[in-house]
Amino acid sequence: MLNLLLAVSQYAGDRALWERTEQVLDSLSSRMHPLTALYRDAGSDVLRRGPGVRKRVEEAISLVADGEPWDITRLAVSAHYVDALRVFRPHLERMIDREQSSGATSDVMTMLHLVMLDQVAAGAWEEAEQTGLRGLEMTKAHGLQLFTHQFCVDLGLLAAHKGEAERARELQARVEAWSRPRGVGLLIQQADAVGTAAALSHGDYETAYRFASRITPPGTFERKPSAGNRSVIASGCW
Repeated sequence: MLNLLLAVSQYAGDRALWERTEQVLDSLSSRMHPLTALYRDAGSDVLRRGPGVRKRVEEAISLVADGEPWDITRLAVSAHYVDALRVFRPHLERMIDREQSSGATSDVMTMLHLVMLDQVAAGAWEEAEQTGLRGLEMTKAHGLQLFTHQFCVDLGLLAAHKGEAERARELQARVEAWSRPRGVGLLIQQADAVGTAAALSHGDYETAYRFASRITPPGTFERKPSAGNRSVIASGCW
């Protein structure tokens, strides 16, 4: 239940909800599973809780490498937040091959999303686009709109990095139009990251600053899930 609470609070991207979640997690810290504590430290506020998390993530890989797909997924997300995803990627790719045909489909989609992020970070843009389109096709086949718009964010960010600002803005608008009325704060922040990156790619620093400021106020990093602050990094502001 704590793992589910962490996931819901991250996707909501709501500061007040996150503060209540932190209170619940603090009240149950003595009973918390070590992996849940790791997910919390990596995914809650890694800027303040991050010391030592990357080492813990790398040590935990051996514990879940051949385990349940949802454990692999959660640990891989944690690895992403502390820049250890490259170490974890072989496990992701093996799990994707194992689960794709008849396994944990939603976990496969998250794994493809993470593989794509690692490919983007490595500059393997052609491979990243193919991974993103593969994931997008899966989401449409299963009618999972949340994952569909997650891959639209990923493809939009890739387009922005490639200087394809018009495509990036189209995908940004699509994601924002879907996620804002539903209160999916994580996707709203990531859409702003696409807008930031698209503006930066064309030297429009005023627009980039405006979008980045919507993710987190200038000069500070709010206490909120790591995904929000990670969006600023992904946009290319750092």
